[in-house]
Amino acid sequence: MFCWQCEQTSDGTGCVRSGVCGKTGRISALADLLSVGVKRLALAAKAKRSSGRPDREADRLLIKGLTVNSTGMSFDSVSLSALIGDVEACFERIAGELGESFWKGPDFKLSETVSGREEQGAELPLGSFPEIEERLSPQVVSMRESALYALKGAAGYAYQAKKFDREDWEIYQGVEDILSMSLDPALSMEDWLESFRRAGRISLRAMEILDEARTTIFGHPAPTMATMGRKRGKAILVSGNSLGDLNALLDQVEGRDVSVYTHGGLLSSHGYPAFRRGALSGHYGTGWSNQDDEFRRFPGPVVLAGGCLRRPHPAYRDRVFCSAGAAWPGVVRVEADSDGRKDFGPVIEAALECPGFESGSWGPFAAVGWGRKALLDSVSAIAGFIEAGRIGNILIIGGCDGSKAFKLYYRRLEELAPKDSLILTMGCGKSRFIDLSLGGIDGIPRMLDLGQCADAYSAMVLIWSLASILDAAPGDLPVKAFLSWHEQKALGILAALMGLGIRGITLGPAIPAFFHSDVLSLFAATNGLREVSNPEADLAAALGEGCEISPSGIEAPPKGFDHWTGRGGLRFGPAK
Repeated sequence: MFCWQCEQTSDGTGCVRSGVCGKTGRISALADLLSVGVKRLALAAKAKRSSGRPDREADRLLIKGLTVNSTGMSFDSVSLSALIGDVEACFERIAGELGESFWKGPDFKLSETVSGREEQGAELPLGSFPEIEERLSPQVVSMRESALYALKGAAGYAYQAKKFDREDWEIYQGVEDILSMSLDPALSMEDWLESFRRAGRISLRAMEILDEARTTIFGHPAPTMATMGRKRGKAILVSGNSLGDLNALLDQVEGRDVSVYTHGGLLSSHGYPAFRRGALSGHYGTGWSNQDDEFRRFPGPVVLAGGCLRRPHPAYRDRVFCSAGAAWPGVVRVEADSDGRKDFGPVIEAALECPGFESGSWGPFAAVGWGRKALLDSVSAIAGFIEAGRIGNILIIGGCDGSKAFKLYYRRLEELAPKDSLILTMGCGKSRFIDLSLGGIDGIPRMLDLGQCADAYSAMVLIWSLASILDAAPGDLPVKAFLSWHEQKALGILAALMGLGIRGITLGPAIPAFFHSDVLSLFAATNGLREVSNPEADLAAALGEGCEISPSGIEAPPKGFDHWTGRGGLRFGPAK
């Protein structure tokens, strides 16, 4: 196997025996075969669209295939093989409609067995055909993979939006175009750079329709203090990113003596009006990287609703349930019926059989809920503070968490940021610093948590609005970004920020293995992209000489927070 699509890859070069995430060689082979399948299907869908007959089934399969093939999603060979079969069947149907002359690529016949498909995938370099890969330079491969991985991030947002019946056919057209390009060996690095920027625009649009869906159904998030406490009694933990699954579970647990807790990216749910109800009792734990420790200590079943899945430890595997695209061999999946309804009854029954919390505790708290509406309600004041010099800069510090201790870099950034900095954060990387109390600027908290990675859209809306009020280009605003990169959704955010013209972006804690030095040089020239060094130097470089980077005013963490600096970094949640 060879996989380098996330920042956590072994030795910073790529996983070759097994994935850091838990991916095996067999799963990696199927993932590569799925990559070939969606590229071929994209070419067929594009050809059919060109004839004036867009194919809805194909477009939706493309989004699903890209999403399931992202880091931390599906590790189950049976379900992956079934999806590969669906993709191939759709390709064959469209190819038959278009005629035999349609496909000009290498001959390919999908095996009928799971093991046969694993063998086929193992022969494919980087999820494409050898005849194509051998004609490409390392620079072109790097720029192509950057665009394709950013596209996976965009697809993840579009896939979530589709769950709420929100779609945009222009997104599907962009996905078709970029995927089908990957079967053209004549394209240059510049061609793929433009596709990377387009993937950023697709990410923005996908985040926009997802935001529209969530706020229509669950209401607009409002500033809220989410408790990290616990209640005595039976408990269910929901991790991942699916608000729809969390909502369905809360509906079904109503009237039962069971409390529901969120984990990871679902911390943001506490800001939505629809989730302020009795069964949702608080937030437990931190981010993706601490699952083994935190899930083992949780005294009830765990639902993995969406991405950010890692290998379940045997100590708790028998009480894990997967949903919303996540899959692991031997782990029960909560599937939707023909009406789209999911039955979480087995999860609730498992909770009643588990011991639950023996005692309760109160606090500490995390401030959440600065969504699009809350930001826009304050945008005039923020613009005025910028003009008056009260806000010197806006720092976007967010992205994914990971298993590298160097992620504590982002906590130090928050501590050192000048006191006139407004800090926007999103994604589960904030678990490294959400406990910090940074004070405020004339009533506006200095740290505003926007929510999940997808909620980076709210930051984009703020940038557009400030640019309009201040009559400036987005790239001329005092906005700097420090992205905690782990997987493809964060790369989609990077592409979106670069497309807006934001300069001075710092990326870390490690540069992805697929970024060739020439690609880094190109990004540095166009958007001032930097690799992290240390927080002091990076803040000085981003904000300019003379900026005050002192940790004055930082308060101690609230009582009840548990710190550690090993594999998982900062942890907070119920004590042992």
